[in-house]
Amino acid sequence: MANNDNGNNNGKRQGKMPSRYVNGEKQYWSEERQSWGVFRPYFKHPKTGELVWARMTGHRSFFIPVG
Repeated sequence: MANNDNGNNNGKRQGKMPSRYVNGEKQYWSEERQSWGVFRPYFKHPKTGELVWARMTGHRSFFIPVG
């Protein structure tokens, strides 16, 4: 991994999301949604009940709030 340290971040990686483990599952904090959540490659559409895959929409994964 390349080190993109320009001297302003004291050696820390920028943009790292805070995380925690709950029941063996890694959860991330979202500043935008102000909630904990997980990243999944799909989500279940609320109206149709179909699985929507992230790759079909040009994303890597979806953030799913859990709490």
